[in-house]
Amino acid sequence: MNWQDAVAYLESLSRFGSNLGLERMEKLLARIGNPHREINCLHIAGTNGKGSTVAMLSAVLQEAGLRVGTYTSPHLSSFCERIAINGEPISQAAVTELVEELAPEARAVDGLTKFEFLTAMAFCYFQRQKPELVLLEVGLGGRLDATNVAAPVACGITHLALEHTQRLGNTLSAIAWEKAGIIKPGRPVVTAPQETEARCVLERRAKELGAPLWQVASWPEAGQIRYRGRAFSLAGSEADFWLGEHFWPQVAVGLLGRHQLTNAGVALGLAQIAYRGGLVKLSAESWQQAVYRGLAQARWPGRLEFFSGQPSLLLDGAHNPDGMRTLAGAIREFFSCAKPMLVLGILGDKDAQQMLSILAPLAGSIVLTRPDNPRALEPESLAAIARRFCKKVEVIPEPALALERALNQRELVVVAGSLYLVGQLRPSILRFFSL
Repeated sequence: MNWQDAVAYLESLSRFGSNLGLERMEKLLARIGNPHREINCLHIAGTNGKGSTVAMLSAVLQEAGLRVGTYTSPHLSSFCERIAINGEPISQAAVTELVEELAPEARAVDGLTKFEFLTAMAFCYFQRQKPELVLLEVGLGGRLDATNVAAPVACGITHLALEHTQRLGNTLSAIAWEKAGIIKPGRPVVTAPQETEARCVLERRAKELGAPLWQVASWPEAGQIRYRGRAFSLAGSEADFWLGEHFWPQVAVGLLGRHQLTNAGVALGLAQIAYRGGLVKLSAESWQQAVYRGLAQARWPGRLEFFSGQPSLLLDGAHNPDGMRTLAGAIREFFSCAKPMLVLGILGDKDAQQMLSILAPLAGSIVLTRPDNPRALEPESLAAIARRFCKKVEVIPEPALALERALNQRELVVVAGSLYLVGQLRPSILRFFSL
């Protein structure tokens, strides 16, 4: 088997969709020796902010001297990004070897999905590479997600909002119940600030399982982890953090946007649990230095990623109404005088009408395009909605041409609507801004 054969095999599993459930996963893992039982991990669920939280947590732990595995999805430019150690993606050769090894076992499991196979492959890779800690990002939901076979040291739940309602339920409490499915008996859980409806579900489930609950809150609200923003700019943020008796003043957070302070709070809580549990072997002073350096240096491409120039460009993977609200808030805060040109592509399982109603009123003009994904909406179908909020709307189905059109003017450009679109265009954006 070569790399092309491995990719073809993985794509062949896409025919089974994203069917949720743990039975197939458990059956495959049993056939390959249950590698997931031999790794220390932290498990992270949520609607938005999972990847940013993983990025900050990984950066802190690496600064503390740990080898850190990460399993995230989707990827931006290369599939190999999904499985990494200390930011170094798995090699094509390692992927090919694992696919060749696991495919015969997978064929014995009827209906095994692509994500389930990838998750098993990640477990095998981490078992063999032996990072001290693995950060597992939930793919969809939590309770029935393939990653939920793991027995984590602790888990984190980022901000929750309505998304994938056809799969997870059409109320915030139903979605919170699915996400709370990653909470394990007696294992700590750190949660971002939540709406009352979601928070009550998480609190109840943690209590039922005897799981210590650390809640992040904006000062002066009550919470085991609190933060107070001090400064916000296109270079990131600065904030004070309190973790029980620990005070961390003037912490620089390298990721852009006010919302990243809640993600930083979740990351900091999980990092502190790992430290208290003996997984990080540093003096208190050295540990504090690692926290400061890690949060300042963390990067997560394609999430409020700013490029300065003529024009300037803001690249963001916002792909649901909650993400669009965050993006709109950042545009208002950092570019209050601008009427940006939006380059948007949206998938068919998203609430496109609500997404456009949030972002389109801020635009001076909009270019609608089609991400390279079979689930993408045709841009023509979005045009009528977009024109309700913005007079200047054009359709350019080919993303590369849509980006070229946007970069040939001097206004702020915002690319958003789908992580698939962001991943498709980011290499061209990097080339443009390196000239």
